[in-house]
Amino acid sequence: MGGSALTYSATGLQPLTTYGFAVQATDASGIVTGNGPIASFTAQTPSAALVAPAIDHTVGTTLASASSFLYSGSDPVQQGLTASIDPQRVAVLRGTVTDVNGNALLGVAVTITNQLGRRFQ
Repeated sequence: MGGSALTYSATGLQPLTTYGFAVQATDASGIVTGNGPIASFTAQTPSAALVAPAIDHTVGTTLASASSFLYSGSDPVQQGLTASIDPQRVAVLRGTVTDVNGNALLGVAVTITNQLGRRFQ
């Protein structure tokens, strides 16, 4: 980025991936700094509440169509889904898995009892 920009929005980041950013500057003479501040962070999976499209209450909506944003489209919340979703068997679970201190655990796989081979992240 150039000019006098003071902010930057990084897009296309993958959840649970660590990214590093360094701030460098160039003065009017073209001298570039080499020791700007460095920051790193791990991108989080967005809350479904923030990315869910509004439901049109003027038409009938199935759970399968209302939740399809979770696993389809250009930036789905559920990454790595390889099997198709059966609209007759779709369910949405929402919550947070925490450690004994109440800190959220990332990348947790949840297995549903009596549903062999079905795992969710």
